[in-house]
Amino acid sequence: MITTNIQTEFQKLHNVLTRFKADLPSNDLLELDTFFKVYENNIQSAIESGRNLRIAIVGQMKAGKSSFLNALLFPVDVLPKAATPMTAALTKIAYAPKPYVEIEFYSHADWQQIEENAQEYTRQYLEKESELLQQAQASQSTSLFGGMSRFGRNNAPVAQPKTINSASIQQEISHELRSCYELVEIAKAINVHEFLGKTQKIEADNLAKLALQMTNYVGSTGKYTAITKMLSLFADDERLKDIEIYDTPGFNDPVVSRGTQTRKFLGQCDVVFLLSSVNQFLTKSDLALLREQLTSAGIDSKAVHIIATQRDIAISMDRDLVTKAKLLALQKPETERDKVTVGAMVYLLQQKIESMAQQTLQLHLTGDSVDDTTRNLLTHLLEKKPATVSAISWRMAEQLPNLGSDLVESYHRLVQDTGYQFSEADLRSFSNIVPLRDMMGEQKHQKHELLARKLDNLSQGANTYLFNLKQKTLANIDERLAQLDNSNIDQLKRREELLTKKLRSGKQGISDTLGEESDIILAKVEDFISELYRLRDQFSNIETLESRSYRTETYEQGGFWGGLFSFFGSPIYRTREVEVVTTYAQVQDSIEQIEAFAEESLSQLQNGLTTIVNMQQLRKNVLKSAIDLFDTEDADFDLTSFKSQVNQCLEAFKPPKLQYSADAFTKNIIRQFGSGKVDENQITRLKTAHRNALRDVIEEVAKVGRSAKIDIENYFDLMQNNLLENVISVIEKDVELLKAQLNNKESAKQSLGEFKQALATL
Repeated sequence: MITTNIQTEFQKLHNVLTRFKADLPSNDLLELDTFFKVYENNIQSAIESGRNLRIAIVGQMKAGKSSFLNALLFPVDVLPKAATPMTAALTKIAYAPKPYVEIEFYSHADWQQIEENAQEYTRQYLEKESELLQQAQASQSTSLFGGMSRFGRNNAPVAQPKTINSASIQQEISHELRSCYELVEIAKAINVHEFLGKTQKIEADNLAKLALQMTNYVGSTGKYTAITKMLSLFADDERLKDIEIYDTPGFNDPVVSRGTQTRKFLGQCDVVFLLSSVNQFLTKSDLALLREQLTSAGIDSKAVHIIATQRDIAISMDRDLVTKAKLLALQKPETERDKVTVGAMVYLLQQKIESMAQQTLQLHLTGDSVDDTTRNLLTHLLEKKPATVSAISWRMAEQLPNLGSDLVESYHRLVQDTGYQFSEADLRSFSNIVPLRDMMGEQKHQKHELLARKLDNLSQGANTYLFNLKQKTLANIDERLAQLDNSNIDQLKRREELLTKKLRSGKQGISDTLGEESDIILAKVEDFISELYRLRDQFSNIETLESRSYRTETYEQGGFWGGLFSFFGSPIYRTREVEVVTTYAQVQDSIEQIEAFAEESLSQLQNGLTTIVNMQQLRKNVLKSAIDLFDTEDADFDLTSFKSQVNQCLEAFKPPKLQYSADAFTKNIIRQFGSGKVDENQITRLKTAHRNALRDVIEEVAKVGRSAKIDIENYFDLMQNNLLENVISVIEKDVELLKAQLNNKESAKQSLGEFKQALATL
């Protein structure tokens, strides 16, 4: 069997790398062990007899995964929306004759790690706070007027204590530690150790009642949300037979144990639906998931489907699309134009999404270090058209004409944006849910074919990985042997002097290259800031909820006998159970969305500032400027080594780190509305205050972004001033290392030769 052969090849390579690990210091051995552990788990899952087909729903936060699944599978919203990655949990959906939910809480080991991380967060926070306070005090003491706002005894100035912004401290601490701290703080309201390591089953007569109870465990304000690791939902739906669906919280999960579990399940899944909002379609994070996670999981390229969500929001934002659609509709009779306009909008939006997908995928396909498996996946996706969907339109269709208060605003906005009065059938068609249901059903019928392809992909991927690792190691050995054969102590000294002299004399040319790159980058910063205004709409909807309770009421029986008894003064009274529906909104929903928007906008801006520095192009330009200083035919010039040294120094520089907190805006919401619920009379006021807060947040984040221009200028100034000295320092260290190797030249060559021979015979 192929798996047995791979096991044998792995063990052989592992033994050789272990035996000669001192000759070529690297992480190859650790990387090999990690890879094979994941491979074994995935292969065991693929060959498991009689198991269900596993479908993963993946995507970033606010991509609409829960809304999509609610529309796809359930008559009511069963899956709650997690406001932040911290409060999200991996959710499994499967078939059972009677609906129920099973909750898996963190294990004792999981929670111990979370508590340790929380303690580490506190330690680092206090340490950083103390450091910043000391810096502030030192700054005040050296400034004539800084921080002095009043006078003490004898009219002597007194320095006022400087307030340290908590956000500036938190930015210096990892997201994982911060999230663990917040989980521990939330969990203080319960006796955590009563639940750790346990599972809990919840049953109900129907999905609506089950959904109400689930909010305690996975809702953003749920009592037990902080300690919930995974939720399994079982529903009586024939479509779920033979399949399992996994709603993933994301792959950059701040809680390591939960993120590890999510990756584990992805590796054992067979089909992937990648959801990406039309407003932020196929971001770098989405493509990173395709490249880094799916290819290693053995998931076949034909089993990956891209879905653009929230098409209703795209139409409301893209006024040019609406204008073009109306122009196209002018060709039709006036009585048909409104409906034709909507169809044209959907058509134009689909074209736009397909074009965006083509451009993004093609860009990644032509990028550096694209392996064969990734190339196959991206090429297939280029040939396949992404689907678009509007989950909220499906839910509106189900409730027409009596829309709940949470949907009325969305419906009116859609009508206003399109100029068309949607019927139930129109909304169902616009949602595009039915074709996606059919698509999911098709996957179930292809189960055996998909599992067979996955097994082949995993085996081929493992063979390719082992071959590439061996070839890379052989190339490193040859390079090391060549250095030992072609170098001597005197030559190393001359090389060091040559490189140092030439680099320092040609500094201006390299500085000019860096200056040009800086100008290009600064011109693009505003583009990233403009994108944040589009992001805002994903965080602008305050969900209107309905709480349902049941009370018993007494009523007088009607009908013939009831009327007869009532006529004679002895009415018949009976009791019945009455459902009471109360409309409300959670203030916490606004608070968490404001915080999430601030965090996401800052994160996207930070990512923009990171990716805007095209390090690949920068390396090429700087290397060209530096290499032009040398005669590459000179025996004392080692081009390969020089490239490595320059690249190493360039990679050491990082873009500016942004800092911002939305505390002032969330506190303003709390001052106005408290932190609990608001009833129907206050919902409109809350939504208005929420939109105003988002507007203020984005203005402040934009200021932070524009101030980063100064940091970028300083960044390149620092690079111009320090790059050459850093390269020279690396060269000097490399020379000293080579000198030590040359002193034991024959012994080093013999060991490397044996290493090479051992690899060649595998």
